[in-house]
Amino acid sequence: MPEPKTHFITFLGTGNYQRVCYEWLDGRRIETALFPSAVPRFIPQIASATAFVTEESEAKHGARLDAEWPTDWHPEHALIPKGSTPDELWMIFDRVVSAVPDDSRLVFDITHAFRSIPLISVLAVAYMWSTRDIQLQALLYGAFDAARGDPPVAPVFDLTPMINLLEWIGAVERFRHHLDGEPLQRLLHQIQRQAHQRGADHPPRQLQNAGNALKSLTDALLLGRVREVLRETPNLASTLAKPELREEAGRWAKPLLPMLEPLQSLLREIGTGSETDLHAHRRLAQFYSDRRLYPLAITLLREWIVSEACRRDGATHDELFEEERREQVESILGACFAAQRDKQPLPTEPTWIEQFAADGLLDLWSRVPGIRNDIDHAGMRRSPQPANRLILNVRALFSRPVQQDPEVPEMPDVVFYPIGVDRPIAPEEPLPPLPAVPREALVVVEGRAPIWRYGLAFHRLHGSPAAAVAVYDPRLGAVVVASHHPDFREGQVIDVEPPVAEPPEGGTTNGS
Repeated sequence: MPEPKTHFITFLGTGNYQRVCYEWLDGRRIETALFPSAVPRFIPQIASATAFVTEESEAKHGARLDAEWPTDWHPEHALIPKGSTPDELWMIFDRVVSAVPDDSRLVFDITHAFRSIPLISVLAVAYMWSTRDIQLQALLYGAFDAARGDPPVAPVFDLTPMINLLEWIGAVERFRHHLDGEPLQRLLHQIQRQAHQRGADHPPRQLQNAGNALKSLTDALLLGRVREVLRETPNLASTLAKPELREEAGRWAKPLLPMLEPLQSLLREIGTGSETDLHAHRRLAQFYSDRRLYPLAITLLREWIVSEACRRDGATHDELFEEERREQVESILGACFAAQRDKQPLPTEPTWIEQFAADGLLDLWSRVPGIRNDIDHAGMRRSPQPANRLILNVRALFSRPVQQDPEVPEMPDVVFYPIGVDRPIAPEEPLPPLPAVPREALVVVEGRAPIWRYGLAFHRLHGSPAAAVAVYDPRLGAVVVASHHPDFREGQVIDVEPPVAEPPEGGTTNGS
């Protein structure tokens, strides 16, 4: 495949441009009043160019640009309006986009652009990057006003990272709204690989790990692999919370830093739990429905009903997922469905059927298969439901109240938030990032730390999805200090143990 040719886009205004020595990124210097004439010397790969001019700027600087142009060919002079109205701005945008050949590498210069042209330029580059796969080699600005020294030397800025910021935003939005982590993984891998290829000092080592963890989770999410999701969510949350990752992002991937908390927020929304936590399975099905991922929502809801029936039939742990066990339970549910359809009494065995029906699960089972089949078979049936009706039907399934088995009360998710320290610290030292907090979870703040640090942690947890917040006392357990849920009361002691040992003796006084 031939190498793409480099095309140069630049602008001329009507300013009284003065001569100055422009210094390129690698230290090379060229003295000129018209910065565009220096660019082909800095970047000799440029094979074609378009200079956008108004009638006034063409009359004032057009001939001079051609006279100072350093190659045996000259740029095309393309006339544009002044940009005095929104229609003229759109005209400029269209002409800039049309001037760039397909399959080209683009060098963009906004040094002598006027009025709102720099903004139009950035938007045009972002548009072409998104819609035409145009490769941006450089977005340049010769900073005349930043000239220093005697004689003065003006630096040349490469603003390409500003365009890359748009790519970062797009990648994070793909993850947050479409559960696709591949674009973000690709960016993280690229940064780490390039740093190692350049032989940079202290190259990043955590960015690729974060990208891999992100990809593993989103692959599982996009295929509805609930057990994998429940394994990978805390893994990614732990990876994103590492101080080493934050440090590397600050040096190598600055756009990632402000995005870490929104990513953690999404993980808290997905929730956590063990692979056999059927409440977590049901929450993930709801998450899919809320995200308009209806095929995944209805598929997981159907499997959750079967899993719940298996549990009531006596299955525990991995028995919940044994194919033979699930087929037996599905046969029982099928017999119950047939009895309801034919207006016959429900089977009396197994004994859990009566309570299953009383809890609304049998009614839910009777409604799910028809909707799921219509979706999964792509409407290939005699009288398929229209898409908008199917969406309403899926949403209605999640709005139906379903009773929890009274003999097996739902245990809340318990999330530990360690804030302990092993040395004296000041109040301005930041807390560790919050772990993923499922909705209605109990968050237990633990660790050897001063009381004010506990106060900061409680303040951070305010507004989180947690149902209650507790502090861990090694002598008692978790003591609830704030509650927003009837299942918890202040002062209640819950018998739990933190997953890791307390810090060694010699730290500050325990804040609990």
